[in-house]
Amino acid sequence: MMPFIRIGDIAVRSYIIFLLLGALILAFLVLYREIPARKKEEPYLERLSKHLWELMLLTVILAVIGARLGFVIIHQDLYIQQPWWVALAFWRGGLTFHGGLIMSLLGVALYCRWRRFPFWRLLDLMAPYMAMAYAVGRIGCFFNGCCYGHPTEMPWGMVFPTVDTLARHPTQLYASLFSLAIFLILQRGKQFGFFPGSVFAWFVILHSAYRFIIEFFRVSPPFLYHLSLAQVFTAALIAMGILVLLWQQKKNKLKVPET
Repeated sequence: MMPFIRIGDIAVRSYIIFLLLGALILAFLVLYREIPARKKEEPYLERLSKHLWELMLLTVILAVIGARLGFVIIHQDLYIQQPWWVALAFWRGGLTFHGGLIMSLLGVALYCRWRRFPFWRLLDLMAPYMAMAYAVGRIGCFFNGCCYGHPTEMPWGMVFPTVDTLARHPTQLYASLFSLAIFLILQRGKQFGFFPGSVFAWFVILHSAYRFIIEFFRVSPPFLYHLSLAQVFTAALIAMGILVLLWQQKKNKLKVPET
């Protein structure tokens, strides 16, 4: 794949540029839209506004590290003979969304414990914009020519010259459209926010359901029977999202005082 920008010997690929762009959009919308509208209802948001860029920088760094580690673990046969610094060199290509998600969530959890922010409420605040940031990031995959689909005869099939001359499903664009739909659902569906963690849990469920479906159109090696590794992982995430909903619902019901 051709680099988007080259700085000396470092090739900066389009998905890195669009990943950063998505993170910036997320931060600006949370800072200038969500916090002003909700800070009277949730006092912690006033403090969050002073530390949001610090949190975003930490999250982006951890997301890139986690995404690269996830790719290296999945494709360890390509890196088994390489020194660790080559394996972690993200500019050499290869990131995974789920690796970035896990690492960034771990970082957010530790950060919330340090700054005394409510973890689940913070995730609920950011969940819709995470879907938007993901949609932006997938445009970077489209320009990079990676994450493409199987050959198709559909009129919207596209040729990726670095792969072959066949018209293929533009699964990167499918991903962006699905993610924008999830963003709109979570933005308009304020009824999801019954209790802390519910909006984020729905983000995980909806995103994982989309990814499970899109994998049937995307070129991915089989991992378990006819399912790809992403499908196995997203099926587990759907179950985890449902468990979070049930757990948080039960936990918050127990806090309601008896009348």
